[in-house]
Amino acid sequence: MKKLFLAAMATVLLGLTNGFATNPYLADTIAVDTVKNWTFGGFTSLQLNQVALVNWNAGGENSFSATALGQVFANYKKGKWAWENRLDLGYGTLYSKTFGWQKNEDKIDLLSKAKRSIGQSKFSYTGEMNFKTQFAPGYTLPDDSTIISRFMAPGYLLLSVGIDYKPADWISFYFSPATGKFTFVTDQSLADQGSFGVEAAVYDTAGVRTTKGANFRAEFGAYFSMSIKKDIMKNISLATDVNLFNNYTDKDKENRKKVDVDWQTSINMKVNKFITVSLFTHLIYDFNIKQKVFDKNDNAVYQVDENGIFVLNTDGEKVQKNDALIQFKEVLGVGFSYKF
Repeated sequence: MKKLFLAAMATVLLGLTNGFATNPYLADTIAVDTVKNWTFGGFTSLQLNQVALVNWNAGGENSFSATALGQVFANYKKGKWAWENRLDLGYGTLYSKTFGWQKNEDKIDLLSKAKRSIGQSKFSYTGEMNFKTQFAPGYTLPDDSTIISRFMAPGYLLLSVGIDYKPADWISFYFSPATGKFTFVTDQSLADQGSFGVEAAVYDTAGVRTTKGANFRAEFGAYFSMSIKKDIMKNISLATDVNLFNNYTDKDKENRKKVDVDWQTSINMKVNKFITVSLFTHLIYDFNIKQKVFDKNDNAVYQVDENGIFVLNTDGEKVQKNDALIQFKEVLGVGFSYKF
């Protein structure tokens, strides 16, 4: 956990040196430098929260959290051609007396989109690349000993070609009938478990591994995304991004009916020139990601087998059938803002 703490502090210092903001999805983020058809800009974000209790009869415990976010972008536009590039970074840590230091935010998200407008219409031929992973290892709670993710485990690469439709400056739709989705699991122990949808390792009757787990999974299918960034009131902005992927080459007929969902929404309210309030939500559903199920005492008594069935660890009794769990995160923050 010392490495996690040092990484968190480094991120916080980075945020302090660059300024303050509240969220990487501000609808009114603008560029400040234009050179030969290029537009550059970005911002950083730092949110701090503290709870201190002394003889507090209602219960609870002391805690501290720090979350740093940042975004930079570089966009090119000339004639019918446009090239949009955006990098989102985030890292956050939370301390409590019971669990010590734990991370509560961790992301690397790179998006690059090249477009050529079709005539005088609002449609464009588009090619898109999106890469996502994380900085630091993730652990199970509350023991903080079992690694469940780390840098490039998983890593996601999305490559697609399609049509982009932008009827107004604040909304766009993108559809690709030819999209490759590639999942990387470079941690061999996680790959052997078949984490994030890769092929699990094969073991003989004596428990000896005969075939290593795969470090790579490729899918091919259709991709749809919708992006909205709009000021819904004078001091309130909304930003939402919905991404859907359907793997229509899966060998399992039932799996071909399923859709992966990644939906992020941000609502930002400016109290005054410097103070802002933000609400951020993130919903993920990926039927290739099987998760452990915990009981009311946070004991991992259930696990998911290769068929997506929850089984009792002790005797293998089947409990319930489910392909995956919906992941959801919500962050409400108050902070100071600065854009550059």
